[in-house]
Amino acid sequence: MKRQPITNVNVGDTFFLDLRYFDYTWYDQLSLPNAYITTHVVACEYVGWRLHRKYRYIRVRCILFDELLTDWDHYDVYRFGTIRALSPQHTLVDAAFCLAYPDVLPDRNRDRLLREFSTRA
Repeated sequence: MKRQPITNVNVGDTFFLDLRYFDYTWYDQLSLPNAYITTHVVACEYVGWRLHRKYRYIRVRCILFDELLTDWDHYDVYRFGTIRALSPQHTLVDAAFCLAYPDVLPDRNRDRLLREFSTRA
């Protein structure tokens, strides 16, 4: 599956990424509300292609976390990039959520992002 071409997404498409993508162990330590009842998701966008040898990978940008996730293959898109719309089973992680639960933010830029989010609120 990893070697199959990516055909079901395009640059500019948006989706919602389950926080568990980043690390299940980390997720378990966050103590989020309804952590095992709802799926906590963050908005992402497919931003560009990268060709390596004969395989084409897609890059993902998580704007809220200021993260670029590179080289997703077909399996990554299938497994993590298919939530296109929010449902009642989803909890959106946005700036307000991050202010309430700052540990969801990446360590490397948590302080900067919290300052930015608090000035917007």
